[in-house]
Amino acid sequence: MLYPEQPAAPPPEVPGQPQPDNLQPVPPDPPPAWPTSAPPVGPQSAPPAPTGWPTSAPPVGQPGYPVPYGYPAPPARPRRPPAFFLLIALGAVLAVALVAAVVLGVNAIHHTRQDRDALRTQQQQRSQLDAAAKAKLQNDFKTADFPGKLQKIKDLDKATDSAFSQWSVGSTVYGTLSKALTSCEDAVDAYDRAAGAFPAGMFTAGAPQKINTDNPETDCGRAFTSRI
Repeated sequence: MLYPEQPAAPPPEVPGQPQPDNLQPVPPDPPPAWPTSAPPVGPQSAPPAPTGWPTSAPPVGQPGYPVPYGYPAPPARPRRPPAFFLLIALGAVLAVALVAAVVLGVNAIHHTRQDRDALRTQQQQRSQLDAAAKAKLQNDFKTADFPGKLQKIKDLDKATDSAFSQWSVGSTVYGTLSKALTSCEDAVDAYDRAAGAFPAGMFTAGAPQKINTDNPETDCGRAFTSRI
């Protein structure tokens, strides 16, 4: 309860000191304003709730709020069966296995393509080498000139026959005949050695793979050597 302020008392008089002539008593303060009506009687409405506060009571039975006495208990939350979690785990395992299979399959395909490309490159290189070897063989066969060698043997065989005819009548010495026989035999041996480096399919009747010494044109005097 508030009380009205009291008027200030005048300063006390000090003995032996003159007092001012204009000293006047201090007027009192006006009385405070009192309420002219009594406060309302009866229950009053509550002030509005601050913004952000909950305006309704929490639902009964929610987590953190116990069920009051007399209220029915909320229905129990259905529990998922163990098979549900088993299916989730199985799905995760299958997903991991699928990813692993895809990765392994991609790697296998990549290695297969690499092996295929390497094999194709080897085949191309082998084909090129075979073609080069075949071309070289043809060139070497042509350079060997077997028709020319055969013709040389025939010429040496004729020279041998001529030397034997001359020796048989005494118009030439035996050394000339022996030299003619040796030259013809050496030519036959050189032909056979050179022909051995080539396959039989490359030779023809005009240039055989081996000299026929039973042929009178290439026998190098074998028909008459028994009479020497």
